[in-house]
Amino acid sequence: MWLIYALLFHLLLLGAIYVIYFQNTVLEGLQPQPPIHVQPPADRLVFIVTDGLRAESFFSKNCNYVPHLREIFLKQGVVGVLRIGEPTESRPGHIALTAGLYAPVLHERLGIFNNFDTVFNHSARFYAWGVDYILQIFQQHNKHNAAMYFDAYEPAIGDDTPTTIFDSWVFGRVQKFLQLKQLKLRKLKRLVFFLHLMSLDEAGHVYEPNSKKFLLNLQLTEKGIWNIYQQFEAAFPDKRTAYVMCSDHGMKDSGSHGDGTAHELEVPFMLWGAGIAHGVAANKSFVADNAGTEWPQPELQQLQLTPLMSALLGLPTPVNNLGMLPHGYLNTSEQFEALAAQGNAMQLLAQYEKLLAQQQRGALAAYMPQFKWLTQANVEQFKQRQAALSYEQSAALMQLTQNGINYYQIYYNKPLLLGTTLAFLGWLHYVHGLLLVKPASCKLVTLRNAIIMLATVLAISFAIAQQLPLSVAFYALLLPLLLWLLASQQQALATSFNVNMLLQLLLTVCCLELLVLSFYKRRALPICFLIFTITSNCLNILGNLCHIAALTWLLILFALSMWPVPAEFDFEQAQHYVYLFGIATLLLRAYGRRFFYTWHQHLCNTLMLLIAASCALLQQLDWQIPLLCKLVSWLYLAYSLLNILFNKTTLEQLSYNLLVLYALLCSSHELIFIHLLNCELRLTLKAKRTQNALSLALALLLYSYFSFLALTDLSTEARNVAPHLMHFYLCDNGAYNRLLAVFKILLPLLLNACTLYAHSPYQLHARHVFLWLLLMCDIMALNFLYLIRNTGSWLQVGISVTQFVMAELTTVILLALYHIAKLLLPAAKVKPETYLELPTGSATNVAPTCSMSTEV
Repeated sequence: MWLIYALLFHLLLLGAIYVIYFQNTVLEGLQPQPPIHVQPPADRLVFIVTDGLRAESFFSKNCNYVPHLREIFLKQGVVGVLRIGEPTESRPGHIALTAGLYAPVLHERLGIFNNFDTVFNHSARFYAWGVDYILQIFQQHNKHNAAMYFDAYEPAIGDDTPTTIFDSWVFGRVQKFLQLKQLKLRKLKRLVFFLHLMSLDEAGHVYEPNSKKFLLNLQLTEKGIWNIYQQFEAAFPDKRTAYVMCSDHGMKDSGSHGDGTAHELEVPFMLWGAGIAHGVAANKSFVADNAGTEWPQPELQQLQLTPLMSALLGLPTPVNNLGMLPHGYLNTSEQFEALAAQGNAMQLLAQYEKLLAQQQRGALAAYMPQFKWLTQANVEQFKQRQAALSYEQSAALMQLTQNGINYYQIYYNKPLLLGTTLAFLGWLHYVHGLLLVKPASCKLVTLRNAIIMLATVLAISFAIAQQLPLSVAFYALLLPLLLWLLASQQQALATSFNVNMLLQLLLTVCCLELLVLSFYKRRALPICFLIFTITSNCLNILGNLCHIAALTWLLILFALSMWPVPAEFDFEQAQHYVYLFGIATLLLRAYGRRFFYTWHQHLCNTLMLLIAASCALLQQLDWQIPLLCKLVSWLYLAYSLLNILFNKTTLEQLSYNLLVLYALLCSSHELIFIHLLNCELRLTLKAKRTQNALSLALALLLYSYFSFLALTDLSTEARNVAPHLMHFYLCDNGAYNRLLAVFKILLPLLLNACTLYAHSPYQLHARHVFLWLLLMCDIMALNFLYLIRNTGSWLQVGISVTQFVMAELTTVILLALYHIAKLLLPAAKVKPETYLELPTGSATNVAPTCSMSTEV
């Protein structure tokens, strides 16, 4: 029954992560503010997004790569740096620029974020040119039925074409459009023209931002913008056209983006034309030309462009906008700027008011924490004084409102985290109870049940009275109570503690915390491994093994402490030699133990290792690996699996096959590491005569994580799934490569599981081992629960969630590997004298006389 409880609890935990970190906080049902009732400074807006252009490329060499744009900003308008929010991707960037909000990361990553408003929705007419997947953002979210016209790239434009053709296509289509429609459009107001220029993003990916080809592309793009500007001015000679140019994200030197480096977060912006002030005071400046002209370089936040574009046309700010109108950028009267700021402030206040109403709908709202700096009475006062607010007063109100919105958006996060933590503790108490042998007192159980049932009734009453959202009521109140009710039915905690048990528990907790730290600081991993190995095994090794074996163990331990390999140590030049050395050590071990293998196993494995060495030499010469070698590798994979499954395999034979398979999946130092780790584990198990369930579970967990984390970087694996699978690489298929990568990761874990299964008493009390394993993995998961990120790049957010899920799945994976080891080594027996019965009453008591089944 506990397996069903475990499955349900861990599934509910995934729901808790969503409720705490990834709920969509964008409000629905908001009404737009009225348009500004005085004439706006511009009748039309040309919004140009140069996809992937970073600020460094724009301002480098005294702006010599953008001479035409430099001519514009030296005469009119404003130029500066726009600070982008993460993730630095195209779709979130365009939503932030036009809607004034950062999209919820999970909904946006899954492509299900739909409830947002944009500047374009409020225009009289909207025309857009660009790549299809960007234009679809606005085509699918026309909330106010605005007249929108889209012209996307033709299907004939593909990835193999020159990068400059993308912008040339847009410029050509806009030019033809203006020639056909200019007379009809001259009389219309509140027009928006959107040009998405993708050439620079493509050029950055292909050539890198510092290359000559990229800079040439930049020059062609900026000249094209200059020409389009001239054509708009000719088509609309009334001088009432405003221009906004910026980028959705920057780019690294490598040509990639998506993270949070300075080159990705800083992009240029240019504002000029009708309604734009010339020159804005700034703390920074840059050299604008070869004559040494110093020019101010103001900074704006990405979200601030949204209310600024709305103000230029006198449009209502998008209803979900969180940006604040910047001061001094409008070339208008103080009255108009104040009116624009008032509309912006009221739009933010409308969001705050709705959040406040949601929190105050309960009967106990008066007793709940509130954002005391902006109460409902304050909101009403500001609404009554709206017409009298100056820009400065509106700006202060906007700042206050932004803080209030953030306060109520995360209002329930801390109670949810606390409730989930209490649920975790209740679950840990329940699992720990399964390991104990001392029965609970019936009176004690009855008292516990009464207390928890009373607390449950009070929690339900509070949730109903306060009208809490169902998800909040369940995860913050009901789930922890249900878990503690379940735990109260289990056995009571043992009252007898001894020093050895306390020291073992202290060692376990220390190792678990270091394991969690290892996900962020990899150098903590060998420290964790050394602490466990030395404290658990040092006396056994030195006392039970001969001097040569003990010295060998110490040397192996020293070598393993070098992993993970520091980033500053470059294996690029020497990786083939390191790989060949790993093959040589494996061949040397095989020769020394040749009597353990069958003749065909020895022949096949030796042949495959020689083929692997030959392929490494071919790669060093930049030659392609022959197809025949790859086919032989696949045939060997089939042979080794059949040999393992259908023959009476010993651990030595199984280890040899698995290590050879792993050698075919490596290209550098990984083989040496796994080989040394396996040798160290076997020496340790040979010397350690007595083991209990807790130490076995901790060993299985540590060796598994050490073999995984020492060789795997989640960030690089997410970008490049299978970089070294040369012997099995037949086609460029993502699913195929991922399957091979997972196989490569699982092989060392299977090797560890088989070694532990064959050398330890872990078959005799497998249930207890995996209960301890479940307990430890959940302790790690509790740590990761507080380390999950919902901001930053998609990669960072994904890794933080992956770490939590990994901790949750570790028990299942190791349980599956245990059963595979049991299948592969059916003849492995444990001698009765190697098993030590612990004192009765200990938290680690797993005596074989217990009636519990040894199966998991």
